[in-house]
Amino acid sequence: MCSPNKVVSLSRRRKFLLLIILCGFLIYLVPIPNLRHDDDALDSSLPEPTLMDFIRRINCSDPKSYKDPLLQRDMKQFLSEDAILERTKNCDEYFRLMPTNAFHNVSVEEWKLRFGVAHSLHTQIGIFEMYLALHYRPVDSHCIHLDLKASDKVKSAVRSLVRCYKLKFPGSMFMIAKLEIPVYWGWDSVLEADLVCLRLLLEHDTRWQYFMNPAGTELPLVSYRAFRRKLVENNLNNVIQFESDAPKHRQGHPYKMVRTGTGEFDFESYNIRQCEKEPSPIEAHVYKASKNVILNRTFAHFLIHHPVAIEYYNWIIDTFVPDEHFYSVLATLEIKQLDSNLYDVQQVMTDHKMKDFAKVCFRKSLWIYDENGIGCAGEVVRWICHLAVEDLPKVQSSGCMYANKFDVAVDISAVMCQVKQVMYLTQVEARQSVDEYSEMAKNGP
Repeated sequence: MCSPNKVVSLSRRRKFLLLIILCGFLIYLVPIPNLRHDDDALDSSLPEPTLMDFIRRINCSDPKSYKDPLLQRDMKQFLSEDAILERTKNCDEYFRLMPTNAFHNVSVEEWKLRFGVAHSLHTQIGIFEMYLALHYRPVDSHCIHLDLKASDKVKSAVRSLVRCYKLKFPGSMFMIAKLEIPVYWGWDSVLEADLVCLRLLLEHDTRWQYFMNPAGTELPLVSYRAFRRKLVENNLNNVIQFESDAPKHRQGHPYKMVRTGTGEFDFESYNIRQCEKEPSPIEAHVYKASKNVILNRTFAHFLIHHPVAIEYYNWIIDTFVPDEHFYSVLATLEIKQLDSNLYDVQQVMTDHKMKDFAKVCFRKSLWIYDENGIGCAGEVVRWICHLAVEDLPKVQSSGCMYANKFDVAVDISAVMCQVKQVMYLTQVEARQSVDEYSEMAKNGP
């Protein structure tokens, strides 16, 4: 005969088993929500990230941080054309996600020193977006040349950015050139793209005093305040970064470069041939210089409209890398008009004049042939270093105002770390300005 305790225990066990069976049956009947862990499902459930989210997340002195694969993936997505198109759908919301120094008060110095800026863009528009966040100022005028080869998505992203900036700063000049040409390294198209915008800036805006042409792969090394201050302190005239002398193969008998075959329009494809070319219309030593320049408006007007400059441009366009010679040669000339169609042209280039051009370093690039073996932690493409985070101290300590080349595909962290650095410099200068103003107000005139 069973004891009462054993009966109760058996009854409880049966009830417990029945409860488990019932729960399992209910779980089977009730639909389970989608628990996928793919990126799309995760992204759709999270708020859209802001630039400041990434500035806070990345520690640029810790390799574990800036080399973190998940962080790099997120930053690449943030600077992609798809992300730009998404966040520019609402321009008011855009400037919450992408804070910009453009909202800072315009100083008296900025009104006195206004720029016409030419941008030639073809890919990685996120870098250009970072440039705007750091250095766009409403007093300046901007013109964009879009490479004919650029994808539709790239062009749409650029137009969306321009639309938002124009809506937020309606009094500013910000235009996209209608003329699109295919730009290839080493050919005249690099120079032509900049001159397309220079011509438009001269025609459509009389307010700017200086022209500049940063590349789409460049970012500033200094704050926008320090940029202008450095130019004023050095009695800005024209800034052209000459090499001490052009290579010998760029002197002597000239040759023109003629494309043959159907390969890419690139010197590395070797589908070109050299043909003897008529002598230059100007008897001048060929000086090699950076394509990036800062030019006063008078000289900029000369480049576009003066017969001597036009004649030299028409001669130089089928030579090797004409963008490295056009500004530098014409800047060394002294021209006297003898009659309506005749000019006396002399080249004058002294050591003093060379130093005057080089008072300010516009752009720093790490070329593998002139960096004394300091190396490139990123990737070398066509003799130039595409920067990694480890390369940033080299360019930041150069004393130059911009650095090239940043490449999202090589090291997205280098892009974000440079943005973080310039944001920090801008904040420090803003605090100093407030402190100086407070001190002046306290002590009186």
